[in-house]
Amino acid sequence: MTDGPSVDGKALVRAYLEDVFTNGNLAAMDRYLAGDAFKAGVADLVARWRTAFPDFRIVVDRAIAEGDRVVTVEILSGTHLGLYQSTIGPIEPSGHEVTWSRIAIRRLENGRFVEGFFEEDEVGLLRQMGALAMASDWAVAHRSSAHPDAASPFRVMDAVGTAAEPESGSGE
Repeated sequence: MTDGPSVDGKALVRAYLEDVFTNGNLAAMDRYLAGDAFKAGVADLVARWRTAFPDFRIVVDRAIAEGDRVVTVEILSGTHLGLYQSTIGPIEPSGHEVTWSRIAIRRLENGRFVEGFFEEDEVGLLRQMGALAMASDWAVAHRSSAHPDAASPFRVMDAVGTAAEPESGSGE
């Protein structure tokens, strides 16, 4: 719960993301964040993203503030020029310009964010970097008779991603 003066959470989150993430100004974190562990986690995330994407940028698409919570829908972008530490392991630079989204929920206390949670479209990001097969390839490989386009032959992708013909007499 906020004990201090009322803070415009939407304005604060926009300033925080621009200053700390887009501009890489870690020295400004004390203006926006409280709690050593939380600040250390944010610093790690900023370093990880700005290492992989030197021109990294976050734009707040939508912001909702209610009580001590600020919820944002954010658009993240950059050029993949450095090593990206992903949830599936390190991804070597691809040179691709990428754009992905995330939804974040942050809690305000005494005019600063004290905790946060986010869910991002890392699958979309990894696809743009070329680290994952495109969804259409996966859909073809995993087509079932329930699929509206089931009239086309069922294909299974082999280890190198080429379509293998179904075995005769085999079911799905």
